[in-house]
Amino acid sequence: MPTSAAGLQVKPHEMYLWQDPRRPDRALLWLSTPSLSADPTVPNMMIVDISKVADGGPVTEVAQSNWNELYPNGGSETFFQNDLYTHWTDSWPSPAPYATNLQPAR
Repeated sequence: MPTSAAGLQVKPHEMYLWQDPRRPDRALLWLSTPSLSADPTVPNMMIVDISKVADGGPVTEVAQSNWNELYPNGGSETFFQNDLYTHWTDSWPSPAPYATNLQPAR
């Protein structure tokens, strides 16, 4: 199970495997780790480098983030009535990830 920078185990929900087109031996795993917490030490997304795992090496954290504090009531499930949808995408060739949180039209 992935571990955050604060040493907390987080449960992944969705994953995206990215292989570097310039370095085929490099692979990054993007993990959505949904949480209702607005605590920045509890990530909603992590990116880890798994390049060395096949040879018995470690998983190395590249980045993590939590955006819940940016939304009313910290992205509370009660406030959004379970209608908060998250979509992650990378922005190749830029290294920056994008996240969108959408509420369905009523």
